[in-house]
Amino acid sequence: MISNNNVFIHSSNGRIAPLMTVNPVTGATRFVTSDLVREAYLAPAPIDWDLATPLEGRNAPWTESLSTAREETTRAVEAGLTSVARATKYLDPDEIDVSSLVEGRAKVHLMALKHLWHDLDRLPEPLATWSHVITDRRFDGDGTDQLIDIELLDFDTELPLFGFWSSPSLVDEYPCLS
Repeated sequence: MISNNNVFIHSSNGRIAPLMTVNPVTGATRFVTSDLVREAYLAPAPIDWDLATPLEGRNAPWTESLSTAREETTRAVEAGLTSVARATKYLDPDEIDVSSLVEGRAKVHLMALKHLWHDLDRLPEPLATWSHVITDRRFDGDGTDQLIDIELLDFDTELPLFGFWSSPSLVDEYPCLS
């Protein structure tokens, strides 16, 4: 479960507890945040997310409200979209099944949010980060992601980041270099 910038999990007693990491050396604990996850999984940096433009020109329940209160309507639709997205297991709009809903306002609104979600390039933060992390990008069903244009380091030359030359003795002293 994602809430603002912290990540929460359901604990065994049924309560929602924040997911935390513990440093094995210092014992320091910290919350796992979307920023930390974005860095760890090399997710794209957050961008300014403009939902107002995609809302325009739609035949949706919020169309009339958008013309009179653009900012407020945009925030309300974003909150609804975020709530619906958080209710899905894989952050995929195809998980939303409205077939069992009776015809009415709830079904119309949910269908409009589902269609909007399909048309968007990405979700608002922090959902965009989580979507990047959990998206299955398999081309052939093997379950691996494709990393393209990765710069390979030559450990027989200088490592400019560290400002020293790599050598077998340094690798022995710093196993992370091997």
